[in-house]
Amino acid sequence: MPFTWHNPLTWTDPINLNAVKMNLELRDQLRALWIGQSVGDMEFYSSATLKERLPKGQYGQVLMMGPNGFPIWANANNLKGALNDEAYLPYLGVTQEFSLLTLEEVNGAILNLNLTATCTVFLEALVCGCNLYDGYAHNLTVEAKIDTIKENLGYNYVLNSSWPGSPMRMEELSIFYRWGSVEAGSHVLKLLCAAQLNPGGPNAKNYIYTLRMRALAFSEGFLCPD
Repeated sequence: MPFTWHNPLTWTDPINLNAVKMNLELRDQLRALWIGQSVGDMEFYSSATLKERLPKGQYGQVLMMGPNGFPIWANANNLKGALNDEAYLPYLGVTQEFSLLTLEEVNGAILNLNLTATCTVFLEALVCGCNLYDGYAHNLTVEAKIDTIKENLGYNYVLNSSWPGSPMRMEELSIFYRWGSVEAGSHVLKLLCAAQLNPGGPNAKNYIYTLRMRALAFSEGFLCPD
């Protein structure tokens, strides 16, 4: 329990020293000033007359002012704008056909994030693929989701296929996705693809051959530790 500093006694002669006075004026006053218990401890005033001990933090933590006006230790990656976590898939050979109109997961196109604060998550995907046309020009469309939430804030992710009768065109798409207010915890990011409706015949199949993925999560604000 912290000891509270009190106004010291003004000593005058003669004085009767006893254990009660010595403990009150020396022992308790020194304890109120010297409150550390182990290496790395710090002290702060919780009132005009009361000092409290702040135990040392962990490696890499930073000292910040908490919501109650007292200093606290916090993880640096929880600070607003700090990189909280990242994941990278350098290369994946897929060669996967998408013949259904409903979105299907791209095999192996998975990234895992472990967030310690609410974050904005960005995903970049480099996808090499094409659309197998059948009498019409179509698009290769690649979508993404984090857990069960599809991204709907970014760009239109399309690659025009070749016109009928010309060679099939295959290019690498650079695609960006974004999710805001992703809560702390473990999350899974996946890519999705589907065939396109072909009014003149069978579904226009999409193909994905290779891809790369990188996810970056940035903290949206300071998370006060428990």
